[in-house]
Amino acid sequence: MDTDRFQRHDGSGLPKATADQEDRLIVISAVTALDSSLSTIRHVTRTPVFTMTIHRRQIERNLRSYRPLRHLPLTLAHCQARLQ
Repeated sequence: MDTDRFQRHDGSGLPKATADQEDRLIVISAVTALDSSLSTIRHVTRTPVFTMTIHRRQIERNLRSYRPLRHLPLTLAHCQARLQ
């Protein structure tokens, strides 16, 4: 990328905090347990990195995290009892 003020080359910036083997462990643990949180994946893989690093590695592999469940969905029996 070239602009008026600066020129950025591929590979410039901070080096990666995780090795390729750690990246594979993160992806495997994210795929096997889809409902696990980022901190759970960090504890399972025993990688000393921030949760945002794990989130970035998932995005690099096109793994999107699911939205956490905010409330329990009501069943049909709950809805009928509430209407009555």
